[in-house]
Order: sequence, then C-alpha cells, then structure tokens
Amino acid sequence: MTIGVAELRRCPSHRLKNEASERDPKGRSASERSTPPAEIPFRTQNRPKMGSHLRFSVFGGVTSSIFKGLPAKYEDVTPIWELNFEDVTPCERLSRDLRDERTTTHEWGTQPEMFGPRHEHRLAMILRETAALPRGARVLDAAVGLGQLGSRMKDQGHRVFGIDGAFAAALHATRTAGVPSVVGDMTRLPFRTGGLDGVTSGETLEHLDDDAQAVTEIGRVLRSGGRCAVTVPALQSLWTASDDYYEHRRRYSRGDLSKLFAGDFEVTKARYWGFPFVLAYDTIFLLPMNRRRARQTRDRDATLQSVARAGRSKALVRLVRTIFSIDKIFAFIPFGPGLLLVARRR
Repeated sequence: MTIGVAELRRCPSHRLKNEASERDPKGRSASERSTPPAEIPFRTQNRPKMGSHLRFSVFGGVTSSIFKGLPAKYEDVTPIWELNFEDVTPCERLSRDLRDERTTTHEWGTQPEMFGPRHEHRLAMILRETAALPRGARVLDAAVGLGQLGSRMKDQGHRVFGIDGAFAAALHATRTAGVPSVVGDMTRLPFRTGGLDGVTSGETLEHLDDDAQAVTEIGRVLRSGGRCAVTVPALQSLWTASDDYYEHRRRYSRGDLSKLFAGDFEVTKARYWGFPFVLAYDTIFLLPMNRRRARQTRDRDATLQSVARAGRSKALVRLVRTIFSIDKIFAFIPFGPGLLLVARRR
C-alpha cells in the first residue's frame, strides 16, 4: 500500500486557527508565546484582508499560495514554531500506521542521503561556499531536510531559514535544529523578492517536476549579488536503482545545470565531484543497501539496522570522509556521481 502526501492531507481534524486573543492549551496568550530567533522574510504582495480566523491544514502543509499573501511580521501569522504540536500527534500516529503497511522503506529521516559519510562530505562542500558570505547573511536552505546544513550555517554566523515540502522536515528542523522553517513549494517560494543574501539547495532539484521554475524562484528571492550553492546527482549514464529508490526525476550534466541558471545568474563554479571513491561507495555499498531497503522495512531487517547505526558513527564517518577527500586529486576529470554549482545573482 503506497501512501502519499494526498492521503495524509485528508486528515480532517487537524486545523489550527490564528486568533490573537486565543490562548493555547498551555494557557499562553499570543504575546506570551516564544518568538523565533529571526524574522522570516515572508512575501507580502497581494496581501489578503486578514480575518480573525485564519485556518490552514497542518499536515497538509502551510502552502506557498497562503504564505505569499501573509504579512511580513511573524506576529501576524502562525509559523511552525507557534503550532500546537499536541494537535498533530494523532495525525503523525496515522502516518506511522499507514507507513507500516508499505512494502518499501522510504521512511522520512532514515534515508541514507540524510546521514552518513557521503552526506557529510557533500555538506562540507556547501559549507565551504557559504563561509564566503558575510556574517549575518540571510540564507534559505531549500529543502531543509533534517536541518543539519541549516544548523551549521547558523554556526557560521548566518541568519538561516528553511523550507521543505514535508511537514515532518519543517517540524524537525525548527524544533531540533533551531532553523525556523515553513512547509512550501520550491516552485512558489513564500518569500519576498530580493529578500535573501543566499540560498542553498542540496540534492533537491532532481526531485522536482519543474526544476526550471524552482531556479527562477531562487533567482527571485535573492538580492542582486546574492549567491546560491546547489548540489545534484550527475550524469544520466550513472542512473541506477538507487535513483528509483530516491524518486529522482533526472540526473544532470554540467551543461544542463549551468543552462538552468544561465538567465538570472552568473555561474562561478560548476564541477563534478566524487570520482572515483564516492562513486565506488555508491556502487559497492549504497546500491545493494537501497535495493534491500526497497524490499523490506528497516525495523524487520537486522542488517539495515546495523547499517543505520554505522552511518551515525562519528569515527567511521570521519574515516570514510578522509578516503573521499582523495577524490579532489581527480577533480580535473569531467566525471563523477555529483555536481556542485555556485552562482551569483545578476
């Protein structure tokens, strides 16, 4: 039984209302609630008349069509850190119950692209690029995932926000990683035009049906001179069952990705990475594991459980990343399983 977003959005009982005078279940008034660490630069064009009851589906997501009309002040909206999380619990329970009936293991937060040495190696590449931004830069991480990248960009001194199509991601990044996040659509970003200094997007464009529109939106929300750093899987010839498992739409050549950013951006870097050691890791280790994950759930497979624990071992991750670092010797070869693009908004 395959459960998608559409089924989860039909949770009928989880509607929240934004009313300034209403107290939450803990007895706090709106003025007593905690405030976020930074104001999210919501888009304000075509602002609707705000009624006393603004309702939206929590698990269905705070859609970008709603956020594009919200006022800029966070006091006027109900962002993710203001939600009554107790109300979400039954819907999350439903999600787990439905997920248990699935024949595949695309359980959010357990996918190998969200942790492990390959993930850490890729994050380090993006962080080297964001380190060049001035301290205090307003940076959007799209999609925010578990919030690891956003959290580390905060450590660099940036003001970081997140967006993700998954409610679980926005919730986790906000509560656990401390990255204020919203649920939304990358092809209709709910942020002001020119309101951001930087955008990062790691392994996301390949999941989108309309990647060109997503790039257009990244260009819209960046100020002139703002920078973006993007990673994607490279070369259609390297397509494997792992791409099917990750639900990729495509892999990119350097020319394809550079062409996507050619209009509003000046591409300053576009290079392949991961040859030969990351590619060997993908082929020898990840591919068999992903085939195994596609057949059975992790909680029923001792091998998958062991792999998940190993992927979180700091010592093992450091060791494998050291091996991956040797790949830079071969960076002159226009080949590899991944692409890094860095571009500046014109």
